[in-house]
Amino acid sequence: MIYQGIRLLGDGLTMLVQLALAALGLQVPDVAVRIAAVILVILLVWRLSGALSKIWVYALVFLLISLFAGLIPAVVECLSSVFAVVPVHLSFIL
Repeated sequence: MIYQGIRLLGDGLTMLVQLALAALGLQVPDVAVRIAAVILVILLVWRLSGALSKIWVYALVFLLISLFAGLIPAVVECLSSVFAVVPVHLSFIL
């Protein structure tokens, strides 16, 4: 339940970015938006960790975790298609 709640936060942020880009006429895949958001949040934490208060850094790290939680199923699907011989089951996470 906790994993699903954290994942919903990342899904909501991804959907918000996709809707904003769709209003501009761009269709961007879900995984691309998540990867771009992860890179952006990592850069923000790295560059602004000294300038921001700790609560904002913790909030950005939590956002980063929620974005990674949404990437897990996409990575598992990609790896299972590449390595078809080795079955990958992460049902205990999902």
